[in-house]
Amino acid sequence: MNPIFRIEADESATDGSAGGPNWSKLGLTRNPFPESGVLGSVLYTAHMPDVVHKVRLWLNDIAKKRVGEPRNPFALEGTIGAGKTHLLADMERALSDKETVPPGIIVIRENLVNAGGGRLLLSTLFGTNLRLGELAASVLAAPHLKKSLEHLPSASPLRVALHEGVEPQTVALWLRGAPLTRAQLQSVGGRTLEGEGERLRAVIHLLRIAALLGYLRLVVFLLDQLEDLERKTEITPLRRARFLTDLRIFIDEGLEGAPIALCTAWNTEGTSFMKSLQAQYPALASRLDNRALVPGLPKTQLIPFAQAYLDEAYGTKRHRLVLDTRIASSIAGSLQPLPGGDVAPRELLEQLRKWAEREALKA
Repeated sequence: MNPIFRIEADESATDGSAGGPNWSKLGLTRNPFPESGVLGSVLYTAHMPDVVHKVRLWLNDIAKKRVGEPRNPFALEGTIGAGKTHLLADMERALSDKETVPPGIIVIRENLVNAGGGRLLLSTLFGTNLRLGELAASVLAAPHLKKSLEHLPSASPLRVALHEGVEPQTVALWLRGAPLTRAQLQSVGGRTLEGEGERLRAVIHLLRIAALLGYLRLVVFLLDQLEDLERKTEITPLRRARFLTDLRIFIDEGLEGAPIALCTAWNTEGTSFMKSLQAQYPALASRLDNRALVPGLPKTQLIPFAQAYLDEAYGTKRHRLVLDTRIASSIAGSLQPLPGGDVAPRELLEQLRKWAEREALKA
């Protein structure tokens, strides 16, 4: 059988360890294909120029907006393993680049299942990733705090909670719904926040004040795996309804000028999340109309896609590893095609990894 790789230039290599994969005879030092799907340093987008264009438009739009200007949400949808999570990770990296992005942008990347079906709270997924104590301390020390509070809605509980004498950590505990002593509760206005929605609004109002005072510019929330809301055996209808209600609160606050921006992603396989949303929550669905469909990998892109991983791992060597076309076609033929004949990048990578492992063991 032909090897999965051919080597375009000779280079001496040492033998592999006894009993394990002998990568050296394939011109390798390790398996170049990642274990966890398409997550890694390679972002292959040659087959999705429209998606990349939409992502760039959204990122540029939210980054240039000023405090008080609305920010529309964005969404990625596509089959499992198409690369949605990889794109979110790349967005996180791009927004965290201090050389190209204005200072004061905070990025939070989470997936829905991290909260657990029984503890599914948007206020928790979002709020616990923020250093609320530090934000509160900065805001409370500001000389123009009282005037800034006038920009909040008249019913905002922060109007009475933020004042001289209140402890920043007390504010943080209060925002997170943690138990407070009687004295602590009195210091933030005398009442706890009612429900998850009010907690979420209060956190966002703190961000609004912090942005007005110049302590931050924007918080970008990248929320993955929204399709898990359709797992009715794990997430009760009530919990799902509450989460979606809070998601609409988050979006509406951003549209009203809060310094927040949302990009979410979901899988299109199985029960259709968007169809379910359109039927039961049409107002929320209409707010998620700015979205991009991440496609599968067409057959013409299989070799370049796999080659990108090889070049990333070994492109600096004196030789260049080139994927054997016949073997790659055979691997692709063993995959379950998506509708339209494309394949999921993650599935292809898994098979390439297994094949490379077998070849190295035979070498």
